[in-house]
Amino acid sequence: GFVADPEILAVIGHTASEASVAAAPIYQAGGLVMISPTSVGSSLSGIGSYIFRTTPDTRTTADILARYTVESARQSKVAVCSASDAKASQSFKDAFEWSIFQVGGKVVETNCDFAQATFNPETVSTQAISSGADALLLAPSIYNINQAIAVLQENKNRLPLLGNQTMYS
Repeated sequence: GFVADPEILAVIGHTASEASVAAAPIYQAGGLVMISPTSVGSSLSGIGSYIFRTTPDTRTTADILARYTVESARQSKVAVCSASDAKASQSFKDAFEWSIFQVGGKVVETNCDFAQATFNPETVSTQAISSGADALLLAPSIYNINQAIAVLQENKNRLPLLGNQTMYS
């Protein structure tokens, strides 16, 4: 494979954390530098000395967003939508839940999983409001950003919306 090709000095990629995490041990073992410009999953850290990312890790981003949510936006009860089948999405959800608790907020329980076959964007905001949420965090993976956009459209400005880095796509 190309890991053993001496003319290839580095790999720039992968877009999704899942792909980066899967490939990183192979690149590390072969001594091939990997620079991931968009992977944020916490599990990418510490794989080895040949593995780099150019974005802050999930914990840092979630910390900043949680502080903004509670301290600046004055929203302390947040419903979270994420994708159960994506490491980066779950990593962000977990980090945000921990961080918002640390700054005095809480996550309101909702059933909002972009990966579920029964996912319905039309009901998300109403369910979140009924559960006591005063804001909604959309944390999709790159594979289900369209579902998050549908939630955004269906929200109709009823709840302030927050987003993970995927929402900046």
